[in-house]
Amino acid sequence: MKFRYLQRSTVFKYVACGEAWPKVTYIHASGFSDLVAQPFATETDALTNSVIIDWTLEKMESIGSRFAAPSSPKEHKTLSYTWGDFNQLNHDGT
Repeated sequence: MKFRYLQRSTVFKYVACGEAWPKVTYIHASGFSDLVAQPFATETDALTNSVIIDWTLEKMESIGSRFAAPSSPKEHKTLSYTWGDFNQLNHDGT
């Protein structure tokens, strides 16, 4: 029997409009992502992480005039992301 120790699957739908690919505006995107891992590479129960994503364009506005150019711009070599509040949904619905 062949074991899959790490498996990822993603399904997304996009609704967009525009003249051509470089000028497309995404109106709505929704998707489901699943990550399944058997961390010990054995025939144990798998850990599953499922994410449902739903994005909708609320409004469009120009950002060119909203921010003044920085007087002394800085260059960063690394970048890290943090996420605020999110809802964790377990398989039992809690």
